[in-house]
Amino acid sequence: MDIFGGGAINRKLERDLFLIVEYRDRLPLLYQLGLEPVASAELYNITRSRHVSFELPGNPKPLSFETDVTYNLLEFDFSLRHPVIAENCEAKLLYTRSRYSQDFGSWFYPSPGPGSIPASRSTYLIGNSISLQIKYNGILPTLDKDINPIGRTISLKYFHEMNEFNPTDSTEEQNGFRGPVYTNYDFDRLELNWSEHYEFPFSKHTVSFSLNTAGILGDSIDEFFDYYAGGFIGMRGYPFYAIGGNRSLIFNTTYRFPIATQLNFRILQFYFTKLYGSVFCDIGNAWTGIVPSFEKWKRDVGFEFRLESFSFYAYPTRIFFSGAYGLDRFTRKVNDINIRTVQYGKEWRFYLGILFGFELNDIRSYKFNRLL
Repeated sequence: MDIFGGGAINRKLERDLFLIVEYRDRLPLLYQLGLEPVASAELYNITRSRHVSFELPGNPKPLSFETDVTYNLLEFDFSLRHPVIAENCEAKLLYTRSRYSQDFGSWFYPSPGPGSIPASRSTYLIGNSISLQIKYNGILPTLDKDINPIGRTISLKYFHEMNEFNPTDSTEEQNGFRGPVYTNYDFDRLELNWSEHYEFPFSKHTVSFSLNTAGILGDSIDEFFDYYAGGFIGMRGYPFYAIGGNRSLIFNTTYRFPIATQLNFRILQFYFTKLYGSVFCDIGNAWTGIVPSFEKWKRDVGFEFRLESFSFYAYPTRIFFSGAYGLDRFTRKVNDINIRTVQYGKEWRFYLGILFGFELNDIRSYKFNRLL
């Protein structure tokens, strides 16, 4: 049995908490069938706070108000993982139960209005999801497999979602009490991530090609369930929420080369071994409905430095710094309490990270982007 947990909190008291328990032993019935899956139970709690301003009708002009809003995600996952076909190909059956809520702070409506308006809480999404995921890891077991991989990775995921959604916080009388009115959103979605890493004839130089696509199957649904193609796990030249829609598609090409392969020096508890550089370009988009014409697709170019190190000679410590420039300028209307227009592109964006690994393809951005 493995137990792994962690947490982070900042000055705004926003928190990221998680707890993962894995069980690697015989499970009744499954073991008798010759199956020995890894069972996992995971618990997540994430909050984000915002100070918002909004307007309400007034006489002779609208009145402006301000308050704080805290968004809260509580999620429980249970999964079974088992190799299929080969040891480097794994199937995962996953059930997810989640609740998304918001705490709206108190505010004051002057006379002749109602005066002080108390704080309130509403649960705007109750989600249930069942998914089947297949992952193939064909990366060659070289000394540079983390910092400069060679080989192939494929991840295919199918989800069936059963959601109760109340975006407008509407209520109705239920057994003498006011209760939320939910709309059922049942739909299927599919995600594919495919990467090919090839080595050049000259040592340790590689070129990679990646395809990342995801989409909601069937008719278009509320933008709350959108995919987003920007940010560090997408097109780095644009902010995460800049490019969104029910479907997304991104192509990436990366050329990676060694800068120093035998650093071999220590600072405090960190032991540094290798430094690699890379240049990359992306083209992609996200949309709802008809696929946009090719001239409307977004492009970016950028660079990245990867520094491989270890902490206390044992724990992988991967440090990276990257910058990306969005080649296309465009605007997007954002319904953020009040509708406003935001401009993106034609600017540099930079990223710095210290993690256990360099590749972040498994970050569950779709789930957590709903929080805000």
